[in-house]
Amino acid sequence: MPSNPPLILVTNDDGPDTPGLLAAVEVARRLGEPLVVCPTENQTCMSRAYLRHPNAGAINPHHFPTSGGDVAGYTVSGAPCQVVSHALIELAPRQPDICLCGINKGENLGYTVHLSGTVAAAAEAANHGVPGLAVSLGDDGAHFGVALDHSLWAYPIDVTTELVLLALKHGLGPGVSCLNVNIPSDAEASAGWRVCPQSSMDPYRPQAPGVRDLAAPHQFTFAAAYTEDQIVEGSDLDVFWRQRSVAVTPLAFDLTARGSGGNVVQPFANLPSGQRL
Repeated sequence: MPSNPPLILVTNDDGPDTPGLLAAVEVARRLGEPLVVCPTENQTCMSRAYLRHPNAGAINPHHFPTSGGDVAGYTVSGAPCQVVSHALIELAPRQPDICLCGINKGENLGYTVHLSGTVAAAAEAANHGVPGLAVSLGDDGAHFGVALDHSLWAYPIDVTTELVLLALKHGLGPGVSCLNVNIPSDAEASAGWRVCPQSSMDPYRPQAPGVRDLAAPHQFTFAAAYTEDQIVEGSDLDVFWRQRSVAVTPLAFDLTARGSGGNVVQPFANLPSGQRL
């Protein structure tokens, strides 16, 4: 059973003072006691990395502004998974009841979840026995300004509050490591949220840069890697992009390939008997 009030670990991969993180803190304040611990700087697309730079693990106090006043918390020099581990091992006064990761700038759909620092942070919390929700909002250029605009963020805050409350009351379900929640930027309450499977498609792929000086730094640009007719009906891509509803995907991190009946796929089952390399 959740503690009273529930202790809610709030983290992200975008760094401190971002509108999405402050929106998540607002959610935690509504429902319980927030423990806010986030990366010192932007750590997007870090997946489950643990950084090994000289300042890794440095923890500093930080105040996070909310509509009800500042909330005291911390920043940690490191990737999102590191941040969660430091929060749970060194900073939490007791075991948190839930970990809210986000609200991320930009969706994390399909195969992208393997890159996401937001999803990885929720998975790391689950690894410590704490249920995790990774929440992302489509980036329309308006929500992620300098400050948290409550008029724009009302629905993302409300639906996140609803999902966190449901998770606190009922848990995530057997075998579920965390929930991956994706909110379209133009989602309306009437559209609701839908539980849906993760698409196996990679929505975005890095683009070839053309001729360049290979010794010079370069950051890939990404572009859509699918066409409309390739989106599988009922998948997270379909719910988010076509239905414009909130996509809620239960994730488990057993990556074993299984065939019919749940049996482990045998990669070399068709080799002639006795054949070896």
